[in-house]
Amino acid sequence: MTTDRLTALPTECLELVLQQLADDGDAASLGALLRVSRHLYSAILPFLYSAPFNRRLHARRHTLAASMDRITADEPSSSVPTSWPLDTQPERRSLLKLTRLLLSCIPASACSGLLRAAYLSKAEKTEGQDDPRNKQPSSTLINYTSFLTSLKLECLYSALFDNATVGPDANPQVKTYMEEHGLFRRYMDERMRAPERNVHERRLYVMGLRADLRRDLIWTLCSVEGVAEKIRSLAIPLTDIQLYRDSIHRFKALSDLTFIVEQPLWADDPIDADQDPDVIEVSSGLILTRKTRQLLEDMLEFTKQHQQLFKGVLQYVVCVDSDRLYPEGYHAPVHCPESYLERLCRSLPPLRNPRRLDLQNSDRFAANIQETNLEHVRTILWDDAVYSSTPVSRSMKRIEAHSPLLERCRSLEVLHTVSMGDHMFRWAVQEKKQYDAYHAQDCNTRRDRHLGRVEFTADPAAPRSLVPLKKTQIWLADSTTGQEINDAVFGFCTTLETLAARVHDESDDASEELCVGQDWPSCPRLQSLCIDSGSLLLDLHAAALSHGDFTTLETLVLHDRRILYDPRETKYFCPAYLPKLKILDLQGTSALSFNPETLRSTTILTRMTVGPQFIWRQTYIPPVSLLEEAAAQDPPRPLWTWDWNLPHLTELCLGSVFAFEFQFRMLEKTPELELLILHIYTRSHKVERFLDETTLCVQADSGIIGCEDLEATDPETFLRLAKLQEFRLFGKWHLPPRFWQTLCRQSAPNLERIEEYKCDGFTHQDWMEATSRLESLRWAHSSLTMKARIARNLGLQEVDPNGRRHEGAEPERGPGFLFGKNKVRYARIRSDTDPGV
Repeated sequence: MTTDRLTALPTECLELVLQQLADDGDAASLGALLRVSRHLYSAILPFLYSAPFNRRLHARRHTLAASMDRITADEPSSSVPTSWPLDTQPERRSLLKLTRLLLSCIPASACSGLLRAAYLSKAEKTEGQDDPRNKQPSSTLINYTSFLTSLKLECLYSALFDNATVGPDANPQVKTYMEEHGLFRRYMDERMRAPERNVHERRLYVMGLRADLRRDLIWTLCSVEGVAEKIRSLAIPLTDIQLYRDSIHRFKALSDLTFIVEQPLWADDPIDADQDPDVIEVSSGLILTRKTRQLLEDMLEFTKQHQQLFKGVLQYVVCVDSDRLYPEGYHAPVHCPESYLERLCRSLPPLRNPRRLDLQNSDRFAANIQETNLEHVRTILWDDAVYSSTPVSRSMKRIEAHSPLLERCRSLEVLHTVSMGDHMFRWAVQEKKQYDAYHAQDCNTRRDRHLGRVEFTADPAAPRSLVPLKKTQIWLADSTTGQEINDAVFGFCTTLETLAARVHDESDDASEELCVGQDWPSCPRLQSLCIDSGSLLLDLHAAALSHGDFTTLETLVLHDRRILYDPRETKYFCPAYLPKLKILDLQGTSALSFNPETLRSTTILTRMTVGPQFIWRQTYIPPVSLLEEAAAQDPPRPLWTWDWNLPHLTELCLGSVFAFEFQFRMLEKTPELELLILHIYTRSHKVERFLDETTLCVQADSGIIGCEDLEATDPETFLRLAKLQEFRLFGKWHLPPRFWQTLCRQSAPNLERIEEYKCDGFTHQDWMEATSRLESLRWAHSSLTMKARIARNLGLQEVDPNGRRHEGAEPERGPGFLFGKNKVRYARIRSDTDPGV
C-alpha cells in the first residue's frame, strides 16, 4: 500500500490497524510507520505510549526503545532505526531509555531525589556508555506523558528497576543518595522486622530500592497535569494509599486497579502474636500487623470512595504481594486475607451481563454471585482452579456453594472448569428428559388430533430451550465416579462438539475404576472425545461408541496408567463405525479392550497409538500361554488381522502385545507413513521376536532368501515406505544385518532418524554399513556399547552433546551416531577414504 493510500484511510480504520499492531506487541512495525508521514506519526504515538511498560513491546528484538534515538526530533520523517542489536541486557537498556524519556517531559523539580539520581543524573562512564543509544534524552518537544493510560509496572518489575542499570552498584549517584539519606539502614530495619528474615543483605537493599523507585515513578507520572484523568489501569503501593486518596477525584477513567502490598504477609517461620505487640492476627501462614491492617482498610475506603464519585467506572480490583510478583502470563499468588479480598470485590458493582467468566473476574463474580445476570455468559474458563495458588481456586469454594450455578448460564458454549461434584450436570439431564418427553407427547397429541381421537385442548407450557454447550473440559478429583462425564454427554448430546476430562492426581497406583459410557445417547456433532483417568482404571462401556451415532468423531483419546493385565479377564469393545476418525490414541485399559474391527471404517486415520501406558524403556507382555487361553475362551479375544486400508496414516506407535504381534504387511497400505515405533521391551520375562529381510517383502515367496546382492533384487519385491522419516525399535528384536540393509536400501531410503534399543543379531560395523547409506540421516542411535578401539576402526570420533569435537582429528559435518544407554555422540572423521564401510 502506497503512502497516499495509507494516509487516506478513514481514521476509524487506521485506528483499528494500529490497535491490532499494539495488541500484538509489534513495536517494529509501529516504529517503521513513524517515518512515513506526519499524519501517521501523530496517529501512532498514542498507541506506543498509552501503555509503554507493556511487556509485549519489550519482548522482541525490535523494541520500542530502538525507535527512541531520533524520535524526539522535530521532523517525524527523520531516520529512525527499527532494529535493536542483540545485547546482554536489551530489555533493561530499552526500559532505562524509556523511563528517562518519560521523565524528561517533567520538570526536574517535580521528580524525587531518588529518581533524579537514578535516571536524570550524569553518572560516571561505565562500559557501553559511549554508545549513542545510551545517551540521555534532552528536553523533548513532545509531551509523551500526555498519552499515558496505563501505569502497571508489575510485569516488568525486575527488569525496569534492575540493580545492574539503576542500582548503587552501577550508579554512583544512587549509592551516594542512599548513603546520605540512610536508605541502607532503613531497608535493613524494615526487612528484619518482616517475617522473611533469612535474606542476604544485598538482596534486602535491592528489594527496598526497587520498591522506592516504583513508588516514586508511579506517583511522579500521576502528578503530571492531565495524566491522572486519563489513567485507566493503575498499580498503587499501599504505603502511598493516602496520596492517592487525596487525589481520588482526578482518576475519572480508572477501571483496572491493582493494590500492591509491599510488606510481605506470609511467614516462613511460626510467629507468636503474644511475643510481637505489632502482630494482631496470625492464620493460614499469613500475618497481620496494625499497620498493614490500617493500609488494607484504607484500600477498601479508596475503592468505596471511587465508586461513589464515579459509579460503575471501576471494573477490576485485585491485591497482590510485591515480593511474589510473577511475569506476565503467569499466575501471581495473592497473599492477602480472603476476608479483605471478598470485601474489596463486594465494593464493586456486580458484573453487568458478562459474556465471559475467567481468571480476571473470578473474585468479583464470587463476591456477587446472586446479583450477577448469567443469561449471556458464553465462555467460562476456570480450569486454572486446579492450581491452588490462583485466584480462581479461592473463588471456587464460594462458587460451588451456589450450585447449580451453570443452570443459570443459558447461552453457555465453552466450559473449562474443575469438577463441582458429581451433581454438576444433573440439572442438564433433567432438562433434557423433560424436553424429550414434551416433544414426544406433542408429537403424539398432534397425531391423535389429526385422526380425531382427542378433542382440541390448550398445549401445556413448553420447557425452556436447552443450553447449547459445545466445548467442555473438566478437571476431575481422584474420588470421582465419572458421573460428570456421563451427565455431560446425556445433557448436551445434541450440541456437544468437544469433551475432555482429566483426573488431577499425583498417584501412580491404578486400582479404583472410572466407569463411563453406559446408556450414552447419540452425539451427532461430537468431534473430539478425550478422557485421561490418571491412576483410575478407565472402564468404558463396551457399547458406548457403537450403540449411538458417533460418526462425526475425529479425535479419540482414552488414557489410564494401567500396565499389568490378564488377557483372560479383559472386556472388549463392540466394533464402532467411525468414518471420520483421524486421531486414535489408546493407552492402558482402553488399548487392551479396543476392537480392531473398528479400523475397517477409519479410512482417513492419520495417527494411531495403541498400547499400555508408554513408560520409557519398559512395558508388559503377558506370557504366550495366557494369550492362547484368551483366544480360546468364549467370547474370544478379537483377532488383529493387520490388513486394514489406512492410506492416510502418518504415525503408528504400538506397544506391548500389539507390537509383538505386529505384521509388517500392514505397511503395504500405508504409503504416507512417516513415523513407526514398535515397543516390546519388558523386564518381567524374556520376550523375543525374530525378523529378517523377508519381513519387508511384499510376498513371502519372493525368492530373495540366500540372494547375496540385495541391490540386484527387483525393488517391487520389498515394501516401499518412501515417506518414512523415523523408525524406532525397543526390546528383544533379533535383527540380522540383511534386515538393516534391506530397510535402509530398499524399503525406507529416506529415513532421517533411526533407533534401536536392546536389539541383537548385528555388530557395530553392520549398523554403520546400513545407516551410512541413508542420505537424509540426521542421527542414528544404537544401544550397542562403543569402545575406543571399535570407534577408531569405524572412523568415528566422540563429540560432546553440543557437537564440538574432542582433541584429535576433525570430524566431518554430517549425521550424528549415538551409542550406548547414555547416547554418547560420535561423528565421522574427515578423511579421503571411509574406513568404516
